Formats: sequence, C-alpha cells, structure tokens
Amino acid sequence: MRSSIVKPLSVALLTGLSVLLVSVSADAQQLRQNRTVEPRAPYIIGAQVSGGLARDHIIEVGVAEVEVTGLVIECFNLNNASDVTIRNSNDEFVEADVTIEPTKLTIVLAEPAQPGESLSVSIEGIDFVQDGNATFYFVSASTPDTGDTAVPVGSARILAPARGNSNS
Repeated sequence: MRSSIVKPLSVALLTGLSVLLVSVSADAQQLRQNRTVEPRAPYIIGAQVSGGLARDHIIEVGVAEVEVTGLVIECFNLNNASDVTIRNSNDEFVEADVTIEPTKLTIVLAEPAQPGESLSVSIEGIDFVQDGNATFYFVSASTPDTGDTAVPVGSARILAPARGNSNS
C-alpha cells in the first residue's frame, strides 16, 4: 500500500519540478535577451597586437560615468617595453607621465579622460615568452574620487601569434 502512494506522488512531484525548471529556464533566457548592461566604472574594451613580430600590444579602456586620471597596467613581461603611447577615441595623442617598470606601467594623465571617451594604450617592444603563449594584463584606473589609489578595472589577454618552425 505504501508503494502505491509513493510512486504516483513521486511522479507528480518530478513532473511539477520539471515544469518549474523549464519555466525558470525560459524566464532566464528572456532576461538575458532583454538585458542591457551599461558600465558605470572604467572597463576594458579590447586588446590586440600590431607592429612587426606582434611586439606592440594595444589595450583599450573605456571611460564610463567617472573621469579617469590615470591607469596602472600590470604584467609579468614588461622588461623590454620601450615606449608607451596613449590615444583617445578621436585618435589624438594624450599627454601623460608614463613610468615603465619590469612588471608595471604607471600612467598619469595630464588631463582627465572624460566620460564617454576611450583610451588606447600602445605598449611597444613586448617579448613573448614562447610561441603560442598568452600575455595577461591587469588594468586598474585612478579617478578623482580614488586619488592615487588605482581601482581594478579588468584584465586583457593577448595571444602570441603562432609562428612556423624555420628548421623545416
């Protein structure tokens, strides 16, 4: 008698749970499709390589609702970085004091970057450790509210282009 009650009850419970899961999943998909995320803090737009042998790395940072007064870009592989150039969204050169250390770039902008702008930081002379590896950059930004303290913005990954073996 006990199994005759438990079996139909289990089936009903599992059926109800399945319908609930399908309903929740459909609601989650609807939310994902209708969602628009507007960043409020500085954010990473993208990262890419340029130049001969892909030794120039470019990291783009978007400025959302708060002015940006400086950037700190950390990476384990900045030993051979020879020059850093910063441009705005109009491709104009941005004046800044740049300090290059073996694992960190510190950028202090002469004029704060305004909301809606973007900053393109070009780092020249990067050596990849070996072919096919990725280089990770950890980006932080300073704002008028944070003063000299840089707040984490995000990370950028640049993949080394695969090069063929010349000993063929």
